[in-house]
Amino acid sequence: MNYLLDTHIAIWALGEDKRLSKSIARIFADEECKKYISIASVWEMAIKIRLGKLNFPNGTVGFVQALYRNGIELLPIQ
Repeated sequence: MNYLLDTHIAIWALGEDKRLSKSIARIFADEECKKYISIASVWEMAIKIRLGKLNFPNGTVGFVQALYRNGIELLPIQ
């Protein structure tokens, strides 16, 4: 199954946030599920990090690295 993650779900999943539902956590942990995120979400994260509204280890680069480590693929805007 394919899943498109929105920004806050990606943040919660990567940060192991308690607000992430158990069903979404199972999907995130399932290596058989293909997970995607829009490059627009990365852009949104970069803006929030730059404005100091969001902290992520190693900033935007760290966020993108965490996506790749967790098997989440970037979708371009077309």
